[in-house]
Formats: sequence, C-alpha cells, structure tokens
Amino acid sequence: MPSLLNATVADLSRALSNGQLSSAALTAAYLARIAEVNGYFHAVIETNPDAISIAQALDQEQRTKGRRGPLHGIPILLKDIVFTLDKMETTAGSTVLLGSRLSQEARVARKLREAGAVILGKTNMSEWGMFRTTKGGSGWTARGGLSLGAYCHNMKASGSSSGSAVATALGLAAACIGGETDGSIISPASKNGVVGIKPTAGLVSSDGLVPLALKQDVPGPMARTVTDAACLLDVLAEETPSRSNASYASAFTGTDLSGLRIGVPSSSLLQASDAPLQAFNNALHLLESSGATIVRDANYACLEEFTKLSKEEQVFTLAGYFQTDIKQYLTGLDTNPHGLKDLGDIIRLTKQDPLEQYPERGIDLFDLAHSIDVQGAEFQAALKQNEYFSRDGGIPGTLKAHSLDLIVAPAMYGPTVSLAARGGFPAVVVPLGKYPEGTAVKQARNGPDTLVDIAPGLPFGIIFTGDAHTERTLLRVAFAFEQLTNVRDTLVPFNPPQTDLSHLDLMQDPPLGDSKV
Repeated sequence: MPSLLNATVADLSRALSNGQLSSAALTAAYLARIAEVNGYFHAVIETNPDAISIAQALDQEQRTKGRRGPLHGIPILLKDIVFTLDKMETTAGSTVLLGSRLSQEARVARKLREAGAVILGKTNMSEWGMFRTTKGGSGWTARGGLSLGAYCHNMKASGSSSGSAVATALGLAAACIGGETDGSIISPASKNGVVGIKPTAGLVSSDGLVPLALKQDVPGPMARTVTDAACLLDVLAEETPSRSNASYASAFTGTDLSGLRIGVPSSSLLQASDAPLQAFNNALHLLESSGATIVRDANYACLEEFTKLSKEEQVFTLAGYFQTDIKQYLTGLDTNPHGLKDLGDIIRLTKQDPLEQYPERGIDLFDLAHSIDVQGAEFQAALKQNEYFSRDGGIPGTLKAHSLDLIVAPAMYGPTVSLAARGGFPAVVVPLGKYPEGTAVKQARNGPDTLVDIAPGLPFGIIFTGDAHTERTLLRVAFAFEQLTNVRDTLVPFNPPQTDLSHLDLMQDPPLGDSKV
C-alpha cells in the first residue's frame, strides 16, 4: 500500500476490495493523521464521532452483500457548508449558526452515503465563504481558527475551501468536497497542489448547503489526482439532459489531444509572475506537442471593462445575492436556536461573540451586502453588466469568436476564474509547477495575520475552462496534462503527518469513541 499522503481512491478501493484493508482501520488511520497535525494546520473543524462505527457497518456490508462501488468504505471530508443529519454541526465556520439544523440532509451528503462513503468530518474554510470581510477572512473561522497551507511554515492556504485543499494535500482523507462561488475551489487547490473541479452550476446540487450566492454556488471534488476527482464527480453529478450516462472518468483517452482547439487569453496574463508564467508557456508547448491547436490572443471582449471594476464593484452582485439567499436559508431552518431571520441578525451576533474576533476581523462585506437595495437601479445595472461578463464579453463569446473547445490559463491570474464563476461554467485546476529555489519570499497581510504567499517550493496551478457541461473535455485535457508532467510528485509538504497504514493492524477493528478534533 502507498503512503496515505499520496494514496488514491483507486488504491484504497482496491485494497478494501481484496481484503488487504478494512474501512474501519482506514478511517482510524485518517483520524489519527488529523489528530497528529490539525493543531497546527487547522484544516478540519470537527470529525464525525460515528465515523468508525459507520466504517464497521460498511465492512460488514461488504462481507455479506459486496461493495456498492469504488467509494464503498472510503473516508471523505466535507466543507463546513454541507449540512449532514448526524452529530456534526454545519456553520460555514461561524458560531452564529451553531445548533441550527435543516430537516433534510444536503443532497451531496446523501449521494456520498448512498455510494458507501464514510463522512469523516467537516473541513475548515474562510468564514461565510470569505464573504464576511476582506480583512482577515482568508482561511479563518471562529470555530476552526486559521487554516495554514501545506508547503511551508505559516503559509497562506487561500480560500474559501481552505481546509479541504490542505486536508487533501496532507492526506487527511481520501478526498474532500469543497464549494465554489468565485474561486473558492480553484484558488486553494492551486495554492496547495491538488486537483479541483468546479462543476457547471447545477450539475452538482447545492441543496442543503449554507449559501453565498445560489446562482453561482456549486460543490465540487478536491483530490490528489484527476482520476479521483472524476470518480467523485461521477457520484455527485445529477442526471441532467446535458449529461450522458457515461462516466466522467471514461473521458480519459491517454495524452493525445489531437483535434482540440485551446484558447489562451494572452492579454489577461500580464500580471502573472515569472515562475507561473514560464511554467504556463512550457505547458502550452506541451499541449501543442500532444496534438492540440493552441490559439493565442483569444482575449475576452470584456477584459478592459472588467479590469476597471473597483474591489466593491467586483463583489457587488455577490453581495446582493448573499443578502437574499442567506435569508432564504435561515427561513428554511428546522432548528434555529438564535431565532435568526436575516443578515442583520448575523451581523448583530457576530459583533457580540468574542470568538468572532470583531472588530479585529471585520464585517465590511456583511455591511455591503446588508446595505444593497436588490430592487434598486444600481443593483439591476450590476446584474446587466454581469450578464455581459457571463456571455458575449466572457467565456462563451471567446469560445465562439475563435472556434475553441476550451480555454487555458494559469490559475488565479486574470479574470478567467471569475468569468467562469459568474457564468456558471466548469473549470478544472491541476498542479502546474512550484516556485524554484532562490525565489524571494513574499508575505501577505490577512487582517491580523501575516502569511507566506510566495516562497520556494510553493505550488501553483493551471486551469481549464469551457462552456456549460463540457466537463468531459476539460477532464480529458487535465488528465493528459497531469500524466505528461506529474507535477504533484515533485511537491514536498511541510511537516506532514507520520501516522500511516503501516502503523496499524489493517484488519483489526479500532476502538470506538469520540473522535472530535
């Protein structure tokens, strides 16, 4: 068996299937790894106290009835926005939602349970999907503390699916579920050297998730390989008219990319730093040598207008959506111990609870969202502009103008990630490279925290995006790139857990007990 740092879902599923390993022992190993390092990384908010007993039941089911599928007995961590009908909380990291419950489990959680997965726990994140504040919100929650990245001391993890990315990178679960509204899977996956899929909006249900903006919210897999991420997407995706019955993993056809036209929004890459830009240019040559046609200067018509937006204008539509969508969520709570009705109540309780660290960590995005008149002319004009960014000015317009199958860009440089999010388009991120020895260390302020943002050995990613329901094409290219480069094999995590399967009796049931972090 490979180390849990790099073990894939396929590795673990095979070991479970052939009797080398029990789900209970595997679950105990992951819980021990979490306990070993979570005091530093703060990747996990809480673990499921029933995880081992659930794994034992799945082991017994395998013995008597066989396996349900590749996720049978596989431990998975969920971002703390996914409501589960169990002993765990679902709070978007905030103390304000403690004790609140829906009457029905999130569809994502139900589909994972039906597939036989063990829901291991909830991951830390940026509180409220990084929509509480621009001052100290990245990777921090009142419940979970500050998530730190996996590749150097005091590294910025990015967000908002911070804990899911870090936990995946460190092998604290077989894979994780993140959630994206605008960059919340893509950014932390890129920073932590893992694979992330932001599905087409609606392909994976957001029912039962604490919302930011339902128009853009979508949960998605975060894994160590493209194959593992595709395996999870096979389980999570809804049956829609645009989805065939074929497995997403079946999209992989080796490394031949002949016939594909891949666009590069060259004008939006000017801000990329040297190492990512050089690695990206090398990636273009590699894709080209694999048969793809690279179309340079496939630029977005909206680029100039988009780059002129102020920071407030960039999040204005999200702020309006948050005001209305969080009110709808609160109204739908079956248990609401604080009597929360709207964002105003959330603001009031956030200010009152010392654990929320107000005003050291601000509420400027809360205040913006609370102030917007969603029926007013300013918000309606922003919606109209957003529609242009989402259509003719953005990804669909560029694909059509240049007869492209997909677009490629270095992750988190230029507007590509945000344009994909605004239009509900899919995106896949895979490791592209890492900063070389001799790179100057760059730190970034995060409210009261000063974190390492760039340093030798820190990863960065590449994204592939396209029109709605083109996940198979994107995964085909992402898989080919992963196989041709094997970047993840070169990444060296900082202080990873040492507990591994070799330290355990792989078939002996571990003791039950409270496994909370």
